[in-house]
Amino acid sequence: MTPFTQIDRSLVAIFDIEDFSEHSPEKMAQLVHSFLDSLSNHLQTLSDLHPDSFSTGDGAIVSIGRLCQLDASSTRRFLQFAIEFSASLCRGGPIVRTALNYSEGDRIVFGTDNALAGQYIQVGETINVAARVLTFCEPREIIVTATVHKLLRNHELEDQFPLHHNEPLVTKHGQRLDTYTFIPPNGINGVL
Repeated sequence: MTPFTQIDRSLVAIFDIEDFSEHSPEKMAQLVHSFLDSLSNHLQTLSDLHPDSFSTGDGAIVSIGRLCQLDASSTRRFLQFAIEFSASLCRGGPIVRTALNYSEGDRIVFGTDNALAGQYIQVGETINVAARVLTFCEPREIIVTATVHKLLRNHELEDQFPLHHNEPLVTKHGQRLDTYTFIPPNGINGVL
């Protein structure tokens, strides 16, 4: 039997470098290096929350909840991290698209005697839904799901993160996604 552990609650952000595959191999390497350097620096602000981060090759997945409580403070800090990291990249590095999702009941699967020995991966709807939302993001856009919006409301953080309710997004599989676009101060149409 594959060893796993349950995560009660998980908040995840997926960052994707825009038009990554259209660059030369040298430029790709430069973009990844810049992206990972900036990610390492920004993750330091969350070190006490013990975030999990996974490379996607042309971006990253960052998740909290496995080793911390998702209270108002950690939720606020994670959203601030996602916004500040995305904005800093878009100002002076790779252009990114960003999607955030929250859910309950994901699992961590641990590798044993296979290629993932000593490692783990998060499986469940948190990352799956965030990845689907990401396909609808414009360059420099940050989209959050309705579950993130509800989490912000439950923690009385709604006023700190101005959001615009989007028309329902429909995936190629017919799944309807209720989302909001972050409207940055002095931003134009939700673009950083």
